[in-house]
Amino acid sequence: LHPALAAFGWWGVYRARLYGQDDQLAWLLIPLLGLTLAGTALAYLKIRRWSSSEDRALIEPWLIKWADAARAAFDDTSVKRNNHWYWLGFGLGAVGLATGSDTHWQMAKAIMADAARDIAADGTLPLELARQGRALHYHAFGVMPLVALAELGQSRGEDWYALNGGALHRLVAKTIEGLADPAVFDALAGARQERPVKSFAGWVSLYKARFPNRLQTDIDQPSNHRWLGGDVGVLRGVLNSKP
Repeated sequence: LHPALAAFGWWGVYRARLYGQDDQLAWLLIPLLGLTLAGTALAYLKIRRWSSSEDRALIEPWLIKWADAARAAFDDTSVKRNNHWYWLGFGLGAVGLATGSDTHWQMAKAIMADAARDIAADGTLPLELARQGRALHYHAFGVMPLVALAELGQSRGEDWYALNGGALHRLVAKTIEGLADPAVFDALAGARQERPVKSFAGWVSLYKARFPNRLQTDIDQPSNHRWLGGDVGVLRGVLNSKP
């Protein structure tokens, strides 16, 4: 086993074997792990070139099964399609890219289109703005998977930043403005924002690398997170190397 696959090890191959047994309790928990779906799929994408056909036959059906279970959770109409819907889209896109599943890629594309429609003319997300004192927190949490998902789209020659008149650019700009001055969201949400506000991780680096002249304000944030498959610089290199 290549050392990179060994590092993926317990979370990948072991989990694939576990869930491959169709354990009912394990699959009930899968939708709750939607936030980690993308990170796991992208971690695998980074090391896939070292995997054997046997590794792929084990890992890829497991990723697809996990993605399907996470998507099925949203068939319940009582589940809000807010930032968790966007995280699911990112996960589906990551699975589609890592496994070559066009079905999951198209699901991700549809969710990205939903997100672009959700973004208002002023760059806010109405469902997240309704969170009052945590509105800015959830805008940062929601923009993170959307920027990352748009980067997956770029790796396939698809410009998802441009959807709905550049909606994602508006969301990024408004979120950056709020992170620089939370009073902006105090007014938008009609409630004082909790401080300090987390910017989360990785998305500023990804956006700035793609659009170096668009960001006028520097936001300090980590460049890696498990939900993004680790370091986004490494991820960007992998995505840029894809045919």
